[in-house]
Amino acid sequence: MTLHSDCGLAPVAARGRLRPRIVVGILHTPRLAERAERCRRTWLVHAPRQSIDYVFLVGGAGEFRRQDDVLYLPCPDDYPSLPQKTRRFCQWALQHAEFDYLFKCDDDTYVDLARLADYPAGRLFDYAGGEYAGYASGGGGYFLSRRAAALVAEHLDAPWGNEDELVGRCLKAHGIALHADSVFQGFTQWTGSVPRPDNAVITAHGISPSLWDEIHRGLTDPGPLRIWMPTCDRYVRCAALCLRLLQQYWPDHPPVDITHGRMAPELPVSLGQVTQNRGGASNAGQAFRSLPLGDDAETAWAERALDYL
Repeated sequence: MTLHSDCGLAPVAARGRLRPRIVVGILHTPRLAERAERCRRTWLVHAPRQSIDYVFLVGGAGEFRRQDDVLYLPCPDDYPSLPQKTRRFCQWALQHAEFDYLFKCDDDTYVDLARLADYPAGRLFDYAGGEYAGYASGGGGYFLSRRAAALVAEHLDAPWGNEDELVGRCLKAHGIALHADSVFQGFTQWTGSVPRPDNAVITAHGISPSLWDEIHRGLTDPGPLRIWMPTCDRYVRCAALCLRLLQQYWPDHPPVDITHGRMAPELPVSLGQVTQNRGGASNAGQAFRSLPLGDDAETAWAERALDYL
């Protein structure tokens, strides 16, 4: 059985499921304030729902000082000093934040926070990102575990240079290798790969404002959720349970369409629009997300289905 969703939302874990705590640090300078505002009105809107904390990293302060979503750091606020910004971010987080992972990116990086929140699940790594010349591209963003953040905080003492390369060299010198993954796109202008409903890409870097907004609309515009299923009593019960959980945890979700066979009367119509599959799906031109589902228990099936809402 396969669950298909064209609701335009990236995968998220079911409510109440334990996930690693993530703090996102966004390299920023007040001279480019429009970049921060673009982040705030698009992908950062989803931070509370994903239980992700974030700060814009700004230098030029005499000491650590957080004001709303801006963290002022005791280091210069210029491009050559980015290694110091990243080091100070790690130092601050280790002292003042509760986290399992830090994620560092730039203010011209679009991030799908739902996918970012789910990324560490089932993976073991201290340092993960899109690989470039042996280290993680800073534009595409990279994860640091507490262990990796502690090493950067203590040993990244270069006053200036290529921030992402210096972080990678620092970690490699202390036995931490990069977990390379192309879902972090640091060179979108070369690859053309961006987060969309039909792929797993998490970040896109250095993109135009128009493409930025197009990505955001594609990931967040509401639409119906469609679950395709065979004519099977058990799967119908699973779908009904999924809808009940959906109503409980996400009452403002758009209408739900359960498309299946002759068991339509068994489903609670009040929870969504129920239609009958009369042989073949006419979905040409639509982008669907698919999740193969195994032979799990009904509750586990429903929870996994909710992952794709």
